[in-house]
Amino acid sequence: MELYKFINENKVEKYKSGFVVLDNRIYTNPTEDTLKRAGYKPLVSAEAPEYDESMQYIVKTYAENEDCITEAYEVRDIVVSDD
Repeated sequence: MELYKFINENKVEKYKSGFVVLDNRIYTNPTEDTLKRAGYKPLVSAEAPEYDESMQYIVKTYAENEDCITEAYEVRDIVVSDD
């Protein structure tokens, strides 16, 4: 299972093999349980919505709850300045 750490609403970090630091201890080749205790969670992916590329763009966002990290997309309008 791939696990991710929530950084902020715009960024998550995928666990890459190696080590984690938890409670001032270094765990090499940590178990899934150790990764979860270190804050890593499954990522629930979402499909990008359809949008008009000439008038809109999409922004990927993340939200964290107790069990997982959820990915979402927002469609935003391109604002054209008259300057």
